[in-house]
Amino acid sequence: MLYLKYTGLILLALFGMLCIHMYSPDLPRDIVDARYSSPASQFLVSENGLRIHFRDEGNQNGHPIVLVHGAFSSLHAFESWSRLLGDQFRIISLDLPGHGLTGATATGDYSSGLQLDVVNAVSQHLGLSKFTIGGNSMGGGVSWRYALKYPDRITTLILVDSSGPRHWHTSVGDKDSDSRAPLVTRLLEQNWFRAIAANLNPYYLAKQGLASAYHQQQAITESLIDRYVDLNLRAGTRQAILSRTQNRQSAPSERLDPSNLLQPTLILWGQEDHWIDLSYGHRFASVITNSQLIVYPEVGHLPMEEVPDVSAQHVREFLNDINLGRPADMTNPRVAL
Repeated sequence: MLYLKYTGLILLALFGMLCIHMYSPDLPRDIVDARYSSPASQFLVSENGLRIHFRDEGNQNGHPIVLVHGAFSSLHAFESWSRLLGDQFRIISLDLPGHGLTGATATGDYSSGLQLDVVNAVSQHLGLSKFTIGGNSMGGGVSWRYALKYPDRITTLILVDSSGPRHWHTSVGDKDSDSRAPLVTRLLEQNWFRAIAANLNPYYLAKQGLASAYHQQQAITESLIDRYVDLNLRAGTRQAILSRTQNRQSAPSERLDPSNLLQPTLILWGQEDHWIDLSYGHRFASVITNSQLIVYPEVGHLPMEEVPDVSAQHVREFLNDINLGRPADMTNPRVAL
């Protein structure tokens, strides 16, 4: 018994030393903002006092596309699409509450409703009456929920490895048997980890999360990891992540069926997605009648970053076909070569 007691004390001491080693304070918001804003950055203060970071780029006379990033990410995820599509389209990207340079809310609200309000605030501020909305992962969920709530404003929908209704899956990355499934999502489900996570340096979790999100590992650079780390160390963001994760199960679960999402929809999916399995892409395609699914071999959770050129071209072709009244093949999934 004495041996077990001392062993327990040693393990506890080692755990405490590890926590001290991994401790990292917040980074001041102004420092992070200066580092990751751009000449295109704009800030909108909403009615509830939230300062929303967004960019309005590309062809100001072109059809507007509003792009929404996924969990733990930021509008930087769509920088390549902004560059590749900006010659023809007006590209608006934004940081959701608890992310990027929008950051923490004063009220602690990170609900689905607030996410839709943020998209609505930016689109109304810019005078967008009709536009395309698209998003990746959690941002895809924001996009199709926005299309459900404001169907008259959305002409077309783009879902990139999108989260689905909560009753489809209980969490992002529910493939517990997959060794490359995101460690961070599993840890955030644990009470003991949430108790210390607000003070931990996110470097190793960011690195592992990106390794599980990208199939093409060569795309993961130190500057990419640093951006994720810095934005998550921005004052208030780690606590925002914990609040959002803790309250996720209480979020409403809208149901999708062929009668309530009628916009032409482009569904893009990485075949090697270890965050949200390709089976969900097929499920979206089966539920959304007017949809087209394109699958990318040897690509993971982030096609707009792993294969930006080919995925952007598919977006361009899809929107041009819709705009010109040309019927796209909306029946059979196809594999991008």
